[in-house]
Amino acid sequence: MARRVRWIKAYVMHARTPEGLIDYVAFFERVARLPQQALRVEIHNELVIAVNKIEVEGNLIKLRFASGNPEELPLLYDERTGDLETASTPDGTWLAAATRVVLVPSERLIIIESKRVGVSATSLERYFTKLARQNRIVNRLNFDISPLPSSSFEDELERYARIREAIIQVNRPNSDWDDANDILSELAAESGGQKASVSVSAARGDSLEKNEGIVNIIRDHVRRGYANIRDVRIFGRRIGDVADSMLTLEKHQEQRAIEIETRIAQDLEEEIVMAAEVELAERAILLVRERSQAPEGDR
Repeated sequence: MARRVRWIKAYVMHARTPEGLIDYVAFFERVARLPQQALRVEIHNELVIAVNKIEVEGNLIKLRFASGNPEELPLLYDERTGDLETASTPDGTWLAAATRVVLVPSERLIIIESKRVGVSATSLERYFTKLARQNRIVNRLNFDISPLPSSSFEDELERYARIREAIIQVNRPNSDWDDANDILSELAAESGGQKASVSVSAARGDSLEKNEGIVNIIRDHVRRGYANIRDVRIFGRRIGDVADSMLTLEKHQEQRAIEIETRIAQDLEEEIVMAAEVELAERAILLVRERSQAPEGDR
């Protein structure tokens, strides 16, 4: 039977209000107690996200999200004739995609199933922000979700003999910019910014310093327990290569791949995905705790 690969990825949550930090455990306990109808949020006029299932197991919260456009009618393709027909759905129902998510509020971690169609880290940022406001949990919430870098990022960085350009974009950390002690964060703090980015290029034929400047800032951010990196890209040439390549955070995020049969039953697929997400959550917990114990760690 045919199989497909599904990726699940680990992220760090950074949430705050104008008054200060939120209590993640208390916040998500309130979310878990909301009635089904209150968990529906319109992100924009073509996307609605709702929670179809929510389970609390110890320090974990397991969610199944449904997302889609309630106003869009599905199209059916006829393989025999090549015709497209507009289908209808029963009143009060709409075509949705399911996405499984595991939260670890006490550790500020969120594990998201990565799908072409479904909720993403970006849409969940907007979802939790709007959910908090419409249910009067928190009125002015800033909610950022940042990729959790894997240890392989720094290992891969060491393979580069020459770096011709480095780019980093960061969100405001959990409490404030002074959580990160670097010039980029200092500039963002002095500017009153929410996000900051910088790009540095070497002169033609030269290389950026690997242990100073922007590359060192990137290395320090990757090593932080609760990283607030939005994106990282490094262009250069690895030892032994004959062509330049690009190192990205997307490829070196804490994640894992699972294989799922194409036409597997929904409940069995969910069991497989959730088990993998719990396993990744446990691995991520150990990673952030280990990094946070280091002198540059942030919690």
